[in-house]
Amino acid sequence: ARSLGLTPGAIYRYYSGLESLVDDLRHDLCEEVKLALELAADGAGHDDAGVRIKRMALVFRAWALEHPSEFALLFNPRSHARAGTCDPSYEIGCVFLDEFVALWRRNARKPPSGTLAGRPAEYQLSLKLMVLYPDISPGLVFAFLRVWATVCGSVMMEVNGHVGWLIQDSQGFLETGLANLL
Repeated sequence: ARSLGLTPGAIYRYYSGLESLVDDLRHDLCEEVKLALELAADGAGHDDAGVRIKRMALVFRAWALEHPSEFALLFNPRSHARAGTCDPSYEIGCVFLDEFVALWRRNARKPPSGTLAGRPAEYQLSLKLMVLYPDISPGLVFAFLRVWATVCGSVMMEVNGHVGWLIQDSQGFLETGLANLL
């Protein structure tokens, strides 16, 4: 508020309350990250989705390390958006998922099958995902989930200071993890 020349209370002339302000901030941050990922993919100088995913992961990591407070606002479970507002994990995850599906299709691989906890994978998928991507198999979704868990998990652990005692090269860890999956 002060950087805009407003008193902290004056900003509420534009918002109905703190939740509304935070929702807008989360939306803007989410759009910033998505744009950075799309620019990274396009700037990879390659049309191979695997190369694009790796580049996106490194840009996602760099953004998170440069903006740890904003990253926490986006991905902290205690600051989840209210229904009908931006869901950063979904919004940002879908940018990665689109590239992953393109990679799989381009390489014409047979989608993996499998089960989760002994139940067919079809019963584990969210309805939202099945509506958005009706033509991809549950096995492909689980293959992507390993990629997303590697990217998001590695970045979250590094941003929150949970890997420094284990490894010195967090970027190398992320790159190796992706190389093993893509």
